[in-house]
Amino acid sequence: GEEEMSGRPEFVATCSRGMEPVLEAELRELGLSRVRQLRGAVVFGAGLEEGYRALLWSRCASRILAEVSRFPCWSADALYAGVGDVDWADHIASDGSLAVDFVGGSEAIRHNMYGARTTKDAIVDQLRHRFGRRPDVDVTDPDVRVNVHLDGKNATVSIDLAGVALHERGFRRAAGPAPLRETLAASILRMAGWHGR
Repeated sequence: GEEEMSGRPEFVATCSRGMEPVLEAELRELGLSRVRQLRGAVVFGAGLEEGYRALLWSRCASRILAEVSRFPCWSADALYAGVGDVDWADHIASDGSLAVDFVGGSEAIRHNMYGARTTKDAIVDQLRHRFGRRPDVDVTDPDVRVNVHLDGKNATVSIDLAGVALHERGFRRAAGPAPLRETLAASILRMAGWHGR
């Protein structure tokens, strides 16, 4: 219901550790609702328009993730079942491609690659069962990038709205010998009080 959704963030903007207050201030300046800091991220939003506004205008966020599911997760079987409860046909074409980013862990799931593989299996098994074909894995340029965060007992499954880290949206494709991601540079400039004027 409406009350349930009001307590649940729809979007997560990730950032470099320590830059959470800078990102929070930027998102508030963009007029986004329900802005709140986490570790390495800021949650916000009450509708898809706010997610796209952050995607378009944030200079400090590394990624903008749209949450699709959250569930208790004490085992690999619980991860597989929870991911499988999402209707993936709403997000990924059965003949498309996906990549899975898995962060965090638990007693049962200690390795990110194991968590990512379990997540991928749940998605492709569901789509293969429904459509007779399955999406491919493409870690470099997927149609959809799925993010799973496991905090020991709860898993949050999200879709990356851009599909790539936002520092890669610029015009340059090659970095110099000591690159500084544009999103981190923008955060540092905001901390110094410079806003481009």
